[in-house]
Amino acid sequence: MKRVLTAAVFSFVFAWPTFAQTPQCTVPNTLTNGQVADATEVMDNFNAVAACVDQANADAVTHEGTPNTGEIAVFDSATGITGGDLTGDVTTSGSTQTELATTGVAPGTYSQVTVDAKGRVLAGAVGSGNGAVGLFGLTILKKSANQTFGSSWANVTWEDEVYDNRDSFTAGSNTWTVPVGASWMRINAASLVWQNTGGDRWIRIDRASGTGTRYVAGSIARHRNEAFATISSSWVPVTPGDTYRMRLFSSNNTFLSGDPSNFGGEARMTIEWAANLADLHD
Repeated sequence: MKRVLTAAVFSFVFAWPTFAQTPQCTVPNTLTNGQVADATEVMDNFNAVAACVDQANADAVTHEGTPNTGEIAVFDSATGITGGDLTGDVTTSGSTQTELATTGVAPGTYSQVTVDAKGRVLAGAVGSGNGAVGLFGLTILKKSANQTFGSSWANVTWEDEVYDNRDSFTAGSNTWTVPVGASWMRINAASLVWQNTGGDRWIRIDRASGTGTRYVAGSIARHRNEAFATISSSWVPVTPGDTYRMRLFSSNNTFLSGDPSNFGGEARMTIEWAANLADLHD
């Protein structure tokens, strides 16, 4: 009987499955070699080992379902692991490659930004704020050839685009477009020289298309064979996408100077763009 019980204990222990971390099991009774085995003590030892194994099985972490290759391991219970994805600001989709969630702000250069607690830009605007100059765009146009006008309104042709950091000027139509982000426009100066045999000449800057401010500025020269004029405007509200132009009318044929050797030189025009008048100071 002693040999049978001993053999049974050894076979039970050596048949115990191997775990990543083998639990430390204790038994209530110690049997010594040569001792007559007591069935009750032996069974108590068997039950203690069996309970230890059951607990180890209950604590073992195993996968659940059928995770896909490349998925991130996610606990879906205290001992169950399955495949899943990251969620929130950084996400995954079936692999370990992560993707940062967008904030809705278009890529670009901004002088004013709104940042959240995580350091993400949530909003951006042009204009410097804090009392600094809010001018963010400048367009400078110049004539390099004389242009003849008659008794009908015609667009001034600008041959040279000296500077245009907002790409607002369109040479084909000789118009300039209000850039995205601009809410205000000012014609800082348009110095013009024309010559003829006398008569009246009118010049104006107006809207070619869109819904914003229609007339920006105007000027008139009367009964002069040679005249020099400067046309300028205050800051006027404008709508992005609207287009503007400079137009000239003469009661007699006349030409607008594009020759620097003429009195006053070639005609020039400077256009300023701003986002917010509160950000401007002179």
